[in-house]
Amino acid sequence: MGCWGCPMGIRARLRAAIYIRISRSRRELLDVQRQEPPCQAFCTEQGWDVVEIYIDDNRSAWKRGIRRDAFERMLADVRA
Repeated sequence: MGCWGCPMGIRARLRAAIYIRISRSRRELLDVQRQEPPCQAFCTEQGWDVVEIYIDDNRSAWKRGIRRDAFERMLADVRA
């Protein structure tokens, strides 16, 4: 994939974000130390630059009315 306005043959690197949500009920299995390395490795394999890691600790994805601050910040960053 080339980049708009780049000299011929120059490829733009894609920017990526990692979002990690840790559920209280399954915290022992899905803590940040276990989730982040494979996400980082995947981005590296794809040639993507990780520009931000967003973490919501002890946030449910199923309960109505629970605000996931890091998720909301990530969406705002994407829209900016």
